[in-house]
Amino acid sequence: MRTFLGLAAGCMLAAGCTSTPKVPPVSAFKADDLSGKPKRAAQAWVAAGKDWSADKDLGALLALPENREIKDLLASSQCAETPSRSSSNASASPGRAATAAGTAFVASGTRLEADLYAGKDQGSPEQLKREAIDASTVDVSFSAAGFRGVRCAVFARYALADAPSRPGLVAVLAIEQRLQDGKFTDYFRFRPLYIRAANTISKTAAGNGARPAQIAVSFALVTRQLVVNGEGAATFAELGSAATTIARVPLGGDGMPCITAQCSGMSPPVPVPVARGTVVLAMGVSEAGDVGAEIDQIRVEREAVAAARVPGTPTLAAPVTPPAHGSERHLSR
Repeated sequence: MRTFLGLAAGCMLAAGCTSTPKVPPVSAFKADDLSGKPKRAAQAWVAAGKDWSADKDLGALLALPENREIKDLLASSQCAETPSRSSSNASASPGRAATAAGTAFVASGTRLEADLYAGKDQGSPEQLKREAIDASTVDVSFSAAGFRGVRCAVFARYALADAPSRPGLVAVLAIEQRLQDGKFTDYFRFRPLYIRAANTISKTAAGNGARPAQIAVSFALVTRQLVVNGEGAATFAELGSAATTIARVPLGGDGMPCITAQCSGMSPPVPVPVARGTVVLAMGVSEAGDVGAEIDQIRVEREAVAAARVPGTPTLAAPVTPPAHGSERHLSR
């Protein structure tokens, strides 16, 4: 079984501890002041070959000094098709340059979130474990013809008291599409590029002087496309899904560029939308806190996928799930 180890669950196996961490008595658990925030909304942006700040809401977020790193990242060649890059690609791959230039857009989506645990008293260890994981979701729709121009996505999660331009959690994901033998592959992968957690909607243990409180964050993408079934009715059908996780995200601190080992995981492949029509890119993000108990990593990633997936959506291709490596994968906090 693959598990998360509690962020502050106590002793480590390397130090000779062999007992399994248990949920602490409710009276002994002290939640961090930045955790357990009632969630309010989620917002996401996807762009192809266009200035990200063209969106009013995202532009306001990027204008803040603390988000300069995000602004520079989105303006870089990693997330935006620059004129020089488009020109250089025109000779090597005319179709790619034309696609990026001809379908430039910034698409956004917003969804209000219902917090089922807001205002409830901490009544039992079981409830504490439930409150250690919470997820948010939002979807963005755009023309399938523009998908090849997409390089990055931005996700923002707002707690009840968060200002519109200061989300409690903000992250940038890279959407990586490869060229092989001059042609795009029929799949894409994604990975985190940047994350900052000013607060969390999950419960997590309070930090100490040496280390701030931390959470794990799982990201999931689910792609759906408008198709016509055998009876001639239009419906959105799921193409595939995948998830990846950042093991240790500090609360209340500066943003974290994803250049460290715990932040650079690439997702399994997801089928690329084909032909014409509308495509929906749904993002689910689950936040997992430390309550001193083991939490199944697959469960946290499934929470993110489930949040992004519409119940009852038919599947065109078998959903891609996180690969089993034949050994435990621990995210030691």
